Amino acid sequence: MSALFNLLKRSKVVVSIIVLLAIAYVGYFWATRSTSTDNAYVVANIQSVAAEVSGKVEEVYVNNNQMVTKGTLLFSLNPKPYEMKLQEVNLNLQALQVAYLAAKELLANYAQKDLLQQNASELQLLKTKVNAAEIKVQQAQLAVDNAKSQLAATKVYAVENGIVSNLFLAKGTLVQAYQSLFSFIDTNQWWVQANFKETDLADVKKGDKATIRLRMYMGDKVYQGTVADTNWAVGRRAVDSADLLQSVPQENQWLLLPQRFPVMIKIDHPDPKFPLHVGASAYVTIEPTK
Repeated sequence: MSALFNLLKRSKVVVSIIVLLAIAYVGYFWATRSTSTDNAYVVANIQSVAAEVSGKVEEVYVNNNQMVTKGTLLFSLNPKPYEMKLQEVNLNLQALQVAYLAAKELLANYAQKDLLQQNASELQLLKTKVNAAEIKVQQAQLAVDNAKSQLAATKVYAVENGIVSNLFLAKGTLVQAYQSLFSFIDTNQWWVQANFKETDLADVKKGDKATIRLRMYMGDKVYQGTVADTNWAVGRRAVDSADLLQSVPQENQWLLLPQRFPVMIKIDHPDPKFPLHVGASAYVTIEPTK
């Protein structure tokens, strides 16, 4: 009986050792085959929303942090000054069109006269007047088109599906043309910027698959992603306004640690049940393809 007990005990030890070795092997295989970092966060295209014309805010139709679809009316400016301008240039266009038609008719009547009765210099003068009148009509038409565009620009719409952010715009506010009023987060595409150590990037390339875990959904949701690009250069100088390179802050000022390079990973299938937030922290693992 004791011999059987010892045999079972030894068998359990052997099985435990085999399991531990298997776990160690899988861990080693995964660690050597994959590249991971916790220095990562969610990014998206963020646009500055502005009106193309100046004016007083007549109405704001959305709220801060509201999800909107492409074509949604965001806000409008008082259109009256632009309606009056359009009316003015329309009247001017009509007057110039009348003058142009009169000049053309005068030229046509003169051209029908007998050649002996025609004066070459007078004929040329009439042609010049017609050409000048035509140019004025064209210029007036451009003014009308511009006035129509400005009137249309008093209403500002969402150019993509997205989220209104940092909106603190009140009715009656005077705004200038192209003045940044609030932000708009394009939700059509999402990325994670993963800042990997340079020592981990030898095998990482565009098209590699990645696993993404967000801290806010840890244990509840795992995202899949694809490496969109790896950065070829980063700025290392502390302050350099002329250095138009993406900058990754140093982690240690005393020891020269490996430089980090940003890798952009496109999130393949965003899940509406787990909404993404710009700046959210992420854990990223990339499996380089050989």
